[in-house]
Amino acid sequence: MAGSVKNYRRFYAAFKKVPHYGDEEEQKEALISTYTKGRTSHLREMTTREYTDCLLYTSPSPRDYAAS
Repeated sequence: MAGSVKNYRRFYAAFKKVPHYGDEEEQKEALISTYTKGRTSHLREMTTREYTDCLLYTSPSPRDYAAS
């Protein structure tokens, strides 16, 4: 796929900061499935747009840093 994401470091860095309830792998798959509208639950199958949208959700905002 042209323009597909090859490095998932930003996803995993942001995902570690999201509160986890239960199995982290299941939560990761559910998050990916949400941003791909059920098309896939695998990070490597996300389009660049889906990946970017997902990062906007999982990445902490500057307000989060200010509060800590």
